[in-house]
Amino acid sequence: MGFPPRKVPEKRCLMCDKRLDRKRYPNGEIESPYWFLRRQFCSLHCANSRLKGGLSRKAFYNRARKLRKKRCEACGNQEARLHVHHVDENWKNNSPDNLQTLCSFCHQFWHRLHERLGLRCQERMPKFSSLWHRQHLEGLGGSEAMGIPFVPLRQRPSSKRISR
Repeated sequence: MGFPPRKVPEKRCLMCDKRLDRKRYPNGEIESPYWFLRRQFCSLHCANSRLKGGLSRKAFYNRARKLRKKRCEACGNQEARLHVHHVDENWKNNSPDNLQTLCSFCHQFWHRLHERLGLRCQERMPKFSSLWHRQHLEGLGGSEAMGIPFVPLRQRPSSKRISR
């Protein structure tokens, strides 16, 4: 008669949440506690399905990408590369009200703005009107009539040298 199996804590599969038990090999031996504690999945099926949409960060981003819209929700650009912005910065929260489609410029701008101010992004990036929108609103009575304040653009110094 041998020693009774050593007590090990209860473990669960990371994919299907099934209770893990120590394996019994064909020769009658029981899986060692060391290897049992290292095991994370109940079967090869669960271990391989993790790559097909399980708990990985990439899988959550792929799910969010399916909810991406056709244009940036802030500037309206549809030709730039579009990103999916998680409003509460939790990449595991893929609910549609937490996702916002932004072009790469707006997405970087929104995160860097909050980073410089020392804040966390907790709201959606607002829509902003561009110069193009203002010019087209002139025909509709002006941008001020539509409630969009006119802000003149700064004149940048010319990069060309003046020849004397």
